Amino acid sequence: MKMSKNVERMLKDGESVVATLQGNSYTTDSNPLTRLTASVMRILYLITGSPTRTTIICTNKRLIIENAQKILWVLDYSADIDAVAPRGIMTTGYNFVRSWYIFKNHYLTVSVSGSGKLVILSKDGMNGVMSMLDAVESLREKVS
Repeated sequence: MKMSKNVERMLKDGESVVATLQGNSYTTDSNPLTRLTASVMRILYLITGSPTRTTIICTNKRLIIENAQKILWVLDYSADIDAVAPRGIMTTGYNFVRSWYIFKNHYLTVSVSGSGKLVILSKDGMNGVMSMLDAVESLREKVS
C-alpha cells in the first residue's frame, strides 16, 4: 500500500490500512475566479517541479488525507495530513470524465466536515476509486 512515512507514524496500535488511493487533488469551489486561480497555480507547480499529490488512506478506524508537495519532483517540501473520524465523512462519490475522446479520468469525491469537497483524480483508475468507496462505506457503517 502506498503511504508516506509521516502517515505510517500516525497509525495507532491496532489500526490497519484497508485501502489507499493516490492522485491529484482539485477544487470544486463554485467561484470561477477561485477555480481559475487554482488551475493557473497547478500549471505553475507542474512547470517548476513542485506538484501536490493527495493520498487518501482508509483504515479500520478513520480516514487519513495527506497532501504532499515536492520540489524538483523528488525533494519533500511540505505535507499536510488530516485524520477524519468516521462520523466526519459527509459524502463520497465517483465521477467519470472523458477528454479528447480517448482519455478516461476517474475521480473520487469526498466531503468531510469542516472542509470543502475534494476531488481526486485517481492514478489507479476506476478500480482504485471503487475499492476506496467500498472501504469508506464500510468504515461509515461501523458507526451508524
